[in-house]
Amino acid sequence: MNHVPVTVLATLPGFTPELAERVVRSRDEHHGFAFVQELEVYADLPGGLADELAERLVFLR
Repeated sequence: MNHVPVTVLATLPGFTPELAERVVRSRDEHHGFAFVQELEVYADLPGGLADELAERLVFLR
């Protein structure tokens, strides 16, 4: 999650190009994420999206 390009993030289920951009900006501001909950809070994901993605994402710094 912490190294994926915005174009790839935009292909995730429930993501839009705008949401992918917001995630990348937030990721850069916070120097990456360690948990899906951080992604949910800092990038302001729509409700339930983090739960849907939790099994698909890996958070490596």
